Amino acid sequence: MPRKSNYDKYPFIPSGSGEDCAVNFDAISSQLAGHRLICVECYPGVFVEELERELAKRLNVAVVCRAQDCYKSPAAIRAMLHPHIGDDPVFGRMNGLILEDWLDPEALKKNSK
Repeated sequence: MPRKSNYDKYPFIPSGSGEDCAVNFDAISSQLAGHRLICVECYPGVFVEELERELAKRLNVAVVCRAQDCYKSPAAIRAMLHPHIGDDPVFGRMNGLILEDWLDPEALKKNSK
């Protein structure tokens, strides 16, 4: 007898009303104003430079830190992963790596000033 799948083919996250959606930099900035730390995650294709520039201008930010500027080099990441992946990336193994393992300590210092 085949096992019944528990995979959800139609996942969704319930959303609020249309009034909860801010639609321009001024509206977005007014909802974010007063927060000490803001993290923005973007889909591929977003004009990140424009988003950063416009939000920074309106929110008077002290520091902007991009995660992409804090990662280790591709060569360092390959070396870190080699014991877990070997020569075939399809057959990697579970490991104890944590988020901090992917970050370059010097880049973190540089980007946190």
